[in-house]
Amino acid sequence: MRSSETQLERVVAVHEGAKSLLSDSHHVNLRALDATVRSLRGGTQLRGFAEVSAQMRQWSQELHSAVKQVTKLSAEQVNAVSAFEKHQRMLKLLALGGSEPAGARLLAQVLDSAGAQRRELELSLRKLQRQVRGLLEELQQLGLMACVLSTSALIEAATAGKESKDLTIVSKDFSERSQKVTENIRLMLASDRQASR
Repeated sequence: MRSSETQLERVVAVHEGAKSLLSDSHHVNLRALDATVRSLRGGTQLRGFAEVSAQMRQWSQELHSAVKQVTKLSAEQVNAVSAFEKHQRMLKLLALGGSEPAGARLLAQVLDSAGAQRRELELSLRKLQRQVRGLLEELQQLGLMACVLSTSALIEAATAGKESKDLTIVSKDFSERSQKVTENIRLMLASDRQASR
């Protein structure tokens, strides 16, 4: 099992990435809502852009929900790593106190029980790590979806006629945010994979 320090560094990296993703999801949600309203005011000519904007809003809400799950699991990981460390310290103290011959048998029983608890803690932590990795991989798929949606927004903006300038600005913002989100998710996954080695 990796050191607790390495585990905590990975959790912190994922948590920091999650905070950035939440900010981006809020920004895209507001921008997409504004773009949807503008598109609907523009009539049938902007219907395609309104649909893409609505999909961007839905995407931002899905991203927000997934990031909240990652954040929750990250908090659970911090608790699991802390419990594991506390358990390790207790085992060390028990081993130091077990040098008395009279308490050797009792100490052996306590150490056996503590060893079983340690294995349970390790399994719990590994399960949380797998869950976080699975969510990060789902986030990666959401990042790819954002790139597709932002490209669709750029295409729709290009065919929007007189509203094209404003919608192109919104589309470029979608594109920049989706690239930022995709890169952030890639970094989170890389950090998670590196810590797992």
